[in-house]
Amino acid sequence: MKTGVFLAPVFYVKKSNNFKAPCRFSCRIKTNLFWNNKKWEIGKDERKKITNRSDSVEMVFPEFDKEICDYVDFLMAISNEKESAGLEEKFFKKTNEILAAGDQCISKIKDKKEIQDIKMYFRKKVFPFVSRSVIAKRGCEKPRGYPGDYAMLEMIYDNKMLSSCILGKYFDLYLLRDPYVKAVRNRKEKMKELLRDMTVRCSDSRTLRILNIASGGARDIRELFLENSFDKKI
Repeated sequence: MKTGVFLAPVFYVKKSNNFKAPCRFSCRIKTNLFWNNKKWEIGKDERKKITNRSDSVEMVFPEFDKEICDYVDFLMAISNEKESAGLEEKFFKKTNEILAAGDQCISKIKDKKEIQDIKMYFRKKVFPFVSRSVIAKRGCEKPRGYPGDYAMLEMIYDNKMLSSCILGKYFDLYLLRDPYVKAVRNRKEKMKELLRDMTVRCSDSRTLRILNIASGGARDIRELFLENSFDKKI
């Protein structure tokens, strides 16, 4: 007797008691910076648009502009320092603060174009630093033409810093600790749990067939076989 299992990717977030949803600016800015549909590289025409809009952003939102400049100065200052627990903590604190400041800034705005102007201005300022992250750089450039390809997911599953410079390492770590990235790893663990349960429930079947749609590297199934032994053909 054969039993078939049909799998499709499931977005599963394992919440803890101290789980906090990221602020709106954090979600939108990080999503647009790392995972938007367009490549993150800014062309000449776009640079002109940003240059033309920068003055208005600086004039209309001087407080936020100052916070961006302070954040950029901070990134420049630590770029040649040695790694330390204290510096890592400071980096996370400063990065969380600038995203929270952005959230507060756009919460007062209703015009979508104006919000987009702020985001583009933010990108222009921070791109040279964030792009030092191997993980963030691949997410931005999308070498296969779409976000979240096989290699990107493997980086997320491995959960290790890959960059060599200090800023790259810290942005790697910041991205890997993001709640949405953690959710991708949680999804993998949940799928392994579901599959293990399925093999138990199908104990009367000699053969179990699994079809995994949009599987990428099928990391969940690979780990399932490495971590378990089965008394049936799968």
